[in-house]
Amino acid sequence: MTTLILVRHGESEANQLGRFAGHTDFDLSQRGRQQAELTAQYIAENFHVDAAYASDLKRAFNTGVPAAKRMGLALVPDRRLREINAGVWEGKTFDEIAAQYSEDYSIWLSDLGRARCTQGERVSELADRILRCLTELAQAHEGKTLALFTHATPIRAMLTLWQYGDIAAMQQVKWPTNASVTVAQYEQGKFTLQMVSHDEHLKELRTKLPSNV
Repeated sequence: MTTLILVRHGESEANQLGRFAGHTDFDLSQRGRQQAELTAQYIAENFHVDAAYASDLKRAFNTGVPAAKRMGLALVPDRRLREINAGVWEGKTFDEIAAQYSEDYSIWLSDLGRARCTQGERVSELADRILRCLTELAQAHEGKTLALFTHATPIRAMLTLWQYGDIAAMQQVKWPTNASVTVAQYEQGKFTLQMVSHDEHLKELRTKLPSNV
């Protein structure tokens, strides 16, 4: 059995500005860096981690740096753990996306599992990418515990597949909060959730995505 600790990145500069980051390489905000330190402490105190991987985008990779340092691990960048490719939505505010790409964005808000960022990645394509990545990493580290630092849409997609078995049910799943911890176990080809978007360790520093995302 392999244990996977999925961590959403801390608050980013894009989060502060109300922008859709996608693959655009925004870094953490100051509060995001504080969140990363608190999550690193939580993981180090509650898990024995054998290996650590992160999306190569700054906001996720720099969330993982404090945890890897505390546990004496190399943090391995992996492009497969990136957020969704947002196409022409990249870097735009959510209000701009709603005004300029209203049809596609209305699907994003009302039927996320079937949505596609305009000229970008489909949510179903993202889900396939992330699931393949996690499966390969779990199989490569059989019996170990992995810390994986990634993004909101990848984690929400996995929560949907592991709870409902169909990405179309994604609207029933909430966004994971910044620097929150989700834990799943992998055994004989199956993922089983153990913890979902735990963020109590952040206390007054807890943040989340706005309602228009």
